Amino acid sequence: MKNQLSNNADQRTVFLVSDSTGITIEGMARALLSQFPIHFKQIIRRYIDTIEKADQTIAEIHVASKDEAELPLVLTSIVDPEVRQHMEKLNGVVIDLIAPLLPQMEAVLGVKAERVAGHSHSLHYARNYLQRIDAVHFAMEHDDGQGQRHYENADVILVGLSRCGKTPACLYLSMHYGLFAANYPLVESDLQRPEIPECLQRYRDRLFGLTIAAQRLHQIRQQRLPDTRYASRVQCEQEVRQLEALYRQWRLPNLDVTERSVEEIATAVLAHTKK
Repeated sequence: MKNQLSNNADQRTVFLVSDSTGITIEGMARALLSQFPIHFKQIIRRYIDTIEKADQTIAEIHVASKDEAELPLVLTSIVDPEVRQHMEKLNGVVIDLIAPLLPQMEAVLGVKAERVAGHSHSLHYARNYLQRIDAVHFAMEHDDGQGQRHYENADVILVGLSRCGKTPACLYLSMHYGLFAANYPLVESDLQRPEIPECLQRYRDRLFGLTIAAQRLHQIRQQRLPDTRYASRVQCEQEVRQLEALYRQWRLPNLDVTERSVEEIATAVLAHTKK
């Protein structure tokens, strides 16, 4: 059985070991692992910042190495030299995503790295922390057409049909970039009028449209309100046709989100706003 798994190489266990929140290593691992046509079983271990915690993780990796055909991959972002070196004793393939880069950066910058765990997420480093908190509150208070009287404070206003991803995109923009993002759902009455809704007309330069394939919209709405007119294939097709016609008429920048992740949507919006 082990030989068969090894030959197929269609699954591999990957431990992501961080000395802090794990946010950095998760992002780096996502970018790296997505390049390979292999299913990766990811196991993340956070706050591994002492020898004792490292030993617990090493023991867990040792068990996994016995149960599987291939040695586990172990991606680490540990900056403490002692803990990092201790982790090298494990029975797996260790790939350090941080330490090899530090000497090169030190040489270029002429400054020694501090090698402090969690620095990239600390308040010392994230100078826009308070702005991001304010932006999250703004996104929540201006979700789904709420708080229209404060649209003048918005960096961007996402518009689109119900269930096309406006809310998660706004929250992502606020949490990661401190962008003040509102969203407004275009309902049937809006789709049947040729002009931009009155509450949005003053903010035309801040509008960004989202569109989606009718079939995908139908699937999403079916999960929320199955077998209703709102979720029907016919209704979804009609709304998408009307929406895209309005975008052309309004000359509104827009993005098809059918096969895009929330990160991709947010990046496209960010590029449009030039913030």
